[in-house]
Amino acid sequence: MFGLSTLTLGILTFFLAPLQKFVIPQFIIVISILGLLGFNLVNYAISKGGASFFSVVSSLLPLFTAIFAFLILGTLPLINQLIGGAIIIISIYIFQKK
Repeated sequence: MFGLSTLTLGILTFFLAPLQKFVIPQFIIVISILGLLGFNLVNYAISKGGASFFSVVSSLLPLFTAIFAFLILGTLPLINQLIGGAIIIISIYIFQKK
């Protein structure tokens, strides 16, 4: 099911891209492979650590997104992103302490 949705997204990207002449079929294959890899890594993490551990770790995704956006794109995080990151870290600390 996830592979089908990834392939559909890749096909839509191919046909609806504003710069259609630069989109190549290999791009669709790369999107599909990376999507399937991510899906399998999620399943592996849930099988090894359990669903509760994965839910805690997955709550860090927005924080890592802001960090990588700063490192790669150079965008400064907004104040609400900093507050949200602090709330995430505090909530994980409280969850792990119990």
